[in-house]
This record gives sequence, C-alpha cells and structure tokens, in this order.
Amino acid sequence: GAYYSVTEIKTNEMGEEERINSKSARTKEDGTLIISDLNIDRLYEIKEIKSPDTHELNSDTIRILVSINDETGELYVEKKSGKTRTDIIVNQEERIIYLEVEDNPSAKLKIQKTDKDNSEIKIANVRYKIIGDNLPESGSIVTTNKDGIAEIQGLTIGKKYILQETKAANGYYLEEATVEFTILTSDYINYDIEVSGNIKDSNIEIIENSPAITFNLTNERIPIFKIVKTDKNTGERLGKVKYKLKGKGFVENGSKLITNEQGEIQLSTLYLNEEYILEETKALEGYYTKAGEIKFQILNNNGNYSLKINSGEDIIKSTESTYTNGIPTLILYMENERIPTFNLDITKIEKDNLEVLLQGAKFRLYRDEKLVGEAISNEQGKLEFKNLYQYEEGKDFNSTYTLTEAEAPNGYTTMKDITFRVQNVDGILKFIEESNNIESPRSYEVVENTIKLVLENSPSFKLIKVDV
Repeated sequence: GAYYSVTEIKTNEMGEEERINSKSARTKEDGTLIISDLNIDRLYEIKEIKSPDTHELNSDTIRILVSINDETGELYVEKKSGKTRTDIIVNQEERIIYLEVEDNPSAKLKIQKTDKDNSEIKIANVRYKIIGDNLPESGSIVTTNKDGIAEIQGLTIGKKYILQETKAANGYYLEEATVEFTILTSDYINYDIEVSGNIKDSNIEIIENSPAITFNLTNERIPIFKIVKTDKNTGERLGKVKYKLKGKGFVENGSKLITNEQGEIQLSTLYLNEEYILEETKALEGYYTKAGEIKFQILNNNGNYSLKINSGEDIIKSTESTYTNGIPTLILYMENERIPTFNLDITKIEKDNLEVLLQGAKFRLYRDEKLVGEAISNEQGKLEFKNLYQYEEGKDFNSTYTLTEAEAPNGYTTMKDITFRVQNVDGILKFIEESNNIESPRSYEVVENTIKLVLENSPSFKLIKVDV
C-alpha cells in the first residue's frame, strides 16, 4: 500500500539539478515493487510519497548512481544519500537492483463512546477534533457511528496529540475537558501510552505490527427539568405564568420563561451541580404571584438524578424524579392561589330623591393607575363592574380601586372620586373607603358576592341676576 517515486536527476549547464522521467509505483501485498527501464549512468532519487495507513511516511530521500564497470561490465550502484535497511544488492544476471527500506509503524486511535451510567448505550453523532503531528493544522474531525465508534489512523509514535469533543449527541452534555496523549515505544515492538484527561479507560493492542489504541469515553445525559404549575385548590394547569431563571447557561440577569397551555416549562439545558435561581415574576391573571426565590441544583449520584433545594422550599408544593422515554426527568410542582373576587353594582340617583334614576353617568374604574373598566348607567340608573379583586391581609397584591365619574348625566354635577377596597371580614364583604376621600357613598349592601352601591348626583344650576 506504499507509493514510491523514482526520478532521474540531471544537472544542466548552469550546475542546477533538474528532475526528469519520474516514475511511480505501489508496493504489492508482500511489500515489494519493481520499477523497470532505468537508464545507465544516471543519478536517481527514490522517495516514498504515500505510506500505508498503518505506518508513518518515510521522509528520507535515497539517491543512487547507476553505472557500468568498464573493466568487468557489471552493473554498479553507488548510494549517494539516504538510509536503507540493508546494503544495496545487485542481481547482475537479471540486472535488478534491490533496495530494502522500512517505515516505522503509525498508530490508530479508536474512540468508543457510551452513556456514563449505562455502558450498553452506544452514543452516535459525537464529533471530535484531534490535533497533532501528521494531521491538518486545524485538526482532523471524526464523528462516532451508530455503534458509538470513531477512528483515526496515521498517528505518529512519540508525538503528543490533543483530543477534543466539539459536539455532543442530542440529550448529552458536551465533555469540555480535552484528552492529551502520547504513544511511547523504544523498540517499535512494545508500546505504552501516556494519557491525561477524563477517560473511562484505555487499552493498546497490536494489529498488523502497528499499535491500536482504544479510548473508552462517556457522556452524561442531560436530564429534563420541568416546572408544573397548577391551581392550589382545583389542580387545574395554569398557563402564561412568567418566571426568571438565573445560572450557568443563561444571561446574567436571568432568562424569561413562561408556562405553556399545559402549565409546563421544560428545559434540557441545565448543568449538573450548578446552582440555579428560579423566581416567579408574574402569575396568570386572577392569581397571586408566588413571591420569593428558589435556589436549586441538579445532582447525579451514579445514575440517580435528583433535585437539591437549597432555599425556597416553602414556595414549592413537591418535587419528583422520574423518566421520560428513558431520559431522567426532574419535576418541580408549583401552585398559585386564585384571588377572591367580587362584583360592584352601582345605582345612580338624584341627590335626596330616590325616585329619580339617572341614565348616562359614565364611570371609569382604575387599579394601580391602570384602567380596569368603563361603564355607563342605563335607564334604571344601573351599571356594573364584574370580577374585581378582594383585598386580603398579608398578600402582596394591590386590591385598591379608584372609581371616577368621567361624565355626569345632563343637568347634573360630577361626583368626586371614590378610592376603596373590598375585604372579606368573617365571611362578610366589607366596602372600605379610603379616609382621605371626602364624599362617601350614601349606602351599600351585600348580596352574595356583590357590593351594591347607591351613588348620588346633585342637579347643576346657575344664578341669574335681574333688576328689581
């Protein structure tokens, strides 16, 4: 499998060498090759141009001068340069020149990639780059096949190589640490390997007089991390809940996450042993936001994956370790509490005249300085705001509303704003006005989950001055 070239060297009138009449051939299975029709009284250069995969390229160049002895008529060969294994032999009868050269064996590297926790699982599509002697400057790229195997040949004995994983298979962590190794020998018969890096084990065997090294390397599965969000009382899955997650692999200020329609967030990008900080930033409309941070780690103890909660246990309902299609899955169950609601029913009347119901009063309702709703009184002086949030002590949620009459009915003055909240006190809804509000509603009553208010408007008038 070796290719050699034999080139005639001629010196021109300027004393410069010229290479002419180059011939090449490949060695047979027995390692021999024959190049015929060489001329007498010529200088020839013999060079290996391609070595077998199992051996190093011999960079030595042999030069021989071929001539005829004038006295004996015998073929004479003089070695001008280069190294041969034995002396040059000339068969005078057949006019054949025998040169014996040798190549040093090269090494083959075999990578066997398996699952860290289950060696029966062979991992395909793992990409490696190997850098070192007799390889492209940027390194050679190999990828594991369906059996988790990748091979590279032609490594030089005694030279240092660096093996780097550049792409992991889907569902596995990338092994960031490199493997550095050197294949050692003193006699090209017995071999040893000097290796550093994260490898499971290695071995050497001799195949066709060349060393073949096997590295057994592993990858660790990336577990699925899942958040499941539910209603505290009903167990209903809650979508559109927003979170922020900080830690390795995420932006410094944290990445934004949101539960899907099934109330889930699923990630396959978290690193083992790294601490992450999870914080709920906005609950689904109608629910209290779960305040506080959860600090946690994902651990792998000999194939047993688990969630370690470092802080924030009181925020969590429960955790679970399971498998999804053979992939370790760690679930964080979280709950949100629904905010209790009430309805506001308003009847608009003329001041001091209960029988005059006022149509056309336009009201706007605000919470946190944001418009919640707008309504206009009908012929019966009625208007309504539904599903407003009750106030609960100890909850970090603003349930204070401001009711503004934007337009009074024709012929009436607008009333002043009412800032209020509604609280369940011992099972009864209470309408509580802010103390700085000058004008209070005349009265209210509670019917089931509804606060009924009666609000008054004063007729507008103007003074006309006349002469007496």
